[in-house]
Amino acid sequence: MAKRRANGEGSITKRKDGKWQASALIGWDAKKNQPKRVYFYGKTQAEVKRKLQDAIHRHEKEGGYIESSRLYFGEWIDIWYNEYAKANVRPTTWDNYGRWINNHIKPGLGGILLCELQPNQIQKFYNKKLKEKKLNGRPGTLSPRSVRYMHVLINECLEQALKEGKIYRNPAKATRVPKQEKREAAYLTEKQIIEFIKNISTDRWFTAFFTALGTGLRLGELCALRWENVDLKKGVIHVKESVSRVKNEDKTGPKTKLIFQPPKTAKGKRIIPIPEEVVTDLKKWKSKQTQEELKIKISGLYKNNGFVFTWEDGRMIEPGTLSKHFLKLMRANGLEGIHFHNLRHSYASLLLKAGEHPKVVQELLGHSTIQVTMDIYSHVDPEIKEKAAESINDVFKKKKPSLAEEGN
Repeated sequence: MAKRRANGEGSITKRKDGKWQASALIGWDAKKNQPKRVYFYGKTQAEVKRKLQDAIHRHEKEGGYIESSRLYFGEWIDIWYNEYAKANVRPTTWDNYGRWINNHIKPGLGGILLCELQPNQIQKFYNKKLKEKKLNGRPGTLSPRSVRYMHVLINECLEQALKEGKIYRNPAKATRVPKQEKREAAYLTEKQIIEFIKNISTDRWFTAFFTALGTGLRLGELCALRWENVDLKKGVIHVKESVSRVKNEDKTGPKTKLIFQPPKTAKGKRIIPIPEEVVTDLKKWKSKQTQEELKIKISGLYKNNGFVFTWEDGRMIEPGTLSKHFLKLMRANGLEGIHFHNLRHSYASLLLKAGEHPKVVQELLGHSTIQVTMDIYSHVDPEIKEKAAESINDVFKKKKPSLAEEGN
């Protein structure tokens, strides 16, 4: 008499289409009054055998099976993105997640069944991305930092699937991500800064750029800046919010919308001293803004929401618009490749070169830790060390006896 298989035992067979199938009995379906089985599929016998053994091992260890699922990875990462990630990150971060998922991760891995996703498939995806050109015709290939960012999303998504019992292991854990490259911040030299100020002094948005250069404000912080948070008498700016344009979830409205939000860390809320030259320019800008308001206010079209940097009718200048205008100015002045954020880097570099303590620079920039500051601005470190050596040398020169004294 043939021996009846017990729960947890399995069988492997080859199908007519050439693929291999493994199945295992996991109990009894009371509703259908029949045995309940799980199935695993693969191109080779070894592949389905491994899947079956892994499932049996989990069954013995935890008393439960990972049932074969027809859920694709692309479907699952959408579920994770909308139901798990959304509730735990800022709207701008969530919006950024969506771009990486839809533009890169889903096209590369979305068509693979969640339960069949393997480490080597994810690894090949990472390797391919490192050689892939950037989107929208931008020069260069994706950076190791970009691939590491995608790995974070894939790993977190699969960790949630593991917790819910949709997979028996997280295949992303077995991959090797590229090393974190050293980020060297590009910045304007003192000579370039002088030329920059001279060449764009007549541009409408000069004061905005000059303020960014003199305070290190981020683009979103600069555009969200309101006069109530600028004290020109004391010469300080209170950073309280930032503005960004993100995808609009309301499908009946426009595709995108502006959102205002507080800084993402406690260090982001800060008070920044304004250089006197910038204070003087801000006063001139405020006077010009008042004149524009008086001209248009009669028609009722002026919108005074208290923003510092506005169009002639009082509308706030948006981050994307200001950034594009800045790039255009840089190209016109022979500074191709310099972006708005490089003004912030220039501000930090000037402070460090002037001998300002890194802790002070960290607080002015709103970085979460001093390590973040030093990692980004490590290129300034050799110059600081060189100046330190010169300072020590000056002390030695003062203490060193003269030739006449040595003769005595």
